[in-house]
Amino acid sequence: MKFGGHETFALRANWLPNGIRLLKDDPAAFTGAQLADALGVGSNMAKSINHWLVQAGLAERVKRGAPPRLTKLGELVAKKDPYFLKRATWWALHVNLATRPGGPAVWSFFFSSYAAERFERGACLNEFRQWAEHSSPKQASADTRARDLGCLLASYATAVPPEPVDPEDGSECPLRRLGLLTYSPASGYYQRSRERRELPGAVLAYAFARMLERRGEELDGKRHADVDIEGTLTDPCGPYRLFGLSFDAYGEELQAAAASLPDKDFALDQLAGSRSLRLRRLPPVKWLQLAYAAKKPRNRPRKAAS
Repeated sequence: MKFGGHETFALRANWLPNGIRLLKDDPAAFTGAQLADALGVGSNMAKSINHWLVQAGLAERVKRGAPPRLTKLGELVAKKDPYFLKRATWWALHVNLATRPGGPAVWSFFFSSYAAERFERGACLNEFRQWAEHSSPKQASADTRARDLGCLLASYATAVPPEPVDPEDGSECPLRRLGLLTYSPASGYYQRSRERRELPGAVLAYAFARMLERRGEELDGKRHADVDIEGTLTDPCGPYRLFGLSFDAYGEELQAAAASLPDKDFALDQLAGSRSLRLRRLPPVKWLQLAYAAKKPRNRPRKAAS
């Protein structure tokens, strides 16, 4: 698990597109002091962009002193969504941040372990401290933990009521648009949303594939995995927790995904009161590829009343 690295900056809308573009065109820029100039930002922001590219699973570090290289996911996004405009992209990055081995500790804590629906920052920070002491062999200072939690909250929380936003201001994190968290400046409380997300079916499957990957299961695309739905309710890397769903909303997301995806890829079954999912063992990046290829359903015209 990792603490820090973001330089106190949450992701910004143009950072990942610019970072991927530079990594494709001039990877050597990531190894020298010219990275900040190449990205057109300050030195701390440049370090933060480098950090987020890796933590989101878009790039990987091969060896010390060498520039990072794009992962298969990074190559796919660069080709299909180079400006990071699709919600499917941001849902996939959200899942990656919360499930990446050696990833941001605070993401793992908040989306896999912390259950409070309404909370103050101080109470959440105290829980994060206790969790880190028991879950991570690497310990961080109190200031580092506070900065990490502040970064996560700034990444996701939207103010209620909404605050005026300057359309020219690019500092707002796109993860806020996922609708997972709100913040009341008047009360100082944060509130999770447990509503249905209306996820593309392939995005839900992407999260299941990440869960299987974390379990060490092989994803060769040729076979199927039988997933016990009830077991995913407590799996720290399962979609139920990652997407912050209520029990009913989770069921609706599963049904919608089953209706939108071929039975050979994603099929629900119920036997003796127990629900299961038969999932094709595709790597996560293949599911995102399917999400990009999916056509938006057209509204069917209503039949005229007789």
